[in-house]
Amino acid sequence: WTPFAHPQITLRIKAPIPIRTQFFKHKQGFVENEISRRYVTYVPDLYVPFWRHAPTDGAKQGSSDFIEDDIERISCNEKYISASNICIKMYYSLINDHDVSPEQARMILPQGVYTEWYWTGSLAAYARFYKQRIHSSAQWEVRIYAQAIGDQIRKLFPHSWKTLTEEDSRIAVEPLPESQFKDNVEMDRRSVEAASKAETGDYSGGDPGIDS
Repeated sequence: WTPFAHPQITLRIKAPIPIRTQFFKHKQGFVENEISRRYVTYVPDLYVPFWRHAPTDGAKQGSSDFIEDDIERISCNEKYISASNICIKMYYSLINDHDVSPEQARMILPQGVYTEWYWTGSLAAYARFYKQRIHSSAQWEVRIYAQAIGDQIRKLFPHSWKTLTEEDSRIAVEPLPESQFKDNVEMDRRSVEAASKAETGDYSGGDPGIDS
């Protein structure tokens, strides 16, 4: 495998914090540099999930099918976006109204906010990541990232990639549910509105404001 350890690939990746954590479990052959709110100020960008049902057969992790019931799915979106917007507004309130340091204020931000990092790894390391994270037992969101990474690296090293990943037997990733796009775009708009206003000290965006 050593010839495949020499080619190095650097990607810039943006993902929600829990998904970033799954990326960073892969250490051998990788090095990462992540953006930090200790040094960089930027408006929090929130991921709105495509909701799935709890796992079946007594499994402790994972999920099952996408939630298709519109009422149930919209209720999940409303609860998620309302709670997340409150946290983002509180983040700015701590900074703007109470002069709290950003490195401490960031602790109130929800898990669903995006982070970004540069990820450099060998071809062999990316192949190991792909094979583990494209598998049906992996979380759906990280499988989507694995699929996108595979699409990029396959263009660079088509023959080596096929040999390393055995793509003829790869497991397909379920596509995004089209019916949820419109609702998730609206939830994202509300989150961006709330965060952008809160940055200026206006806590009225997206949902009811907070007392400073």
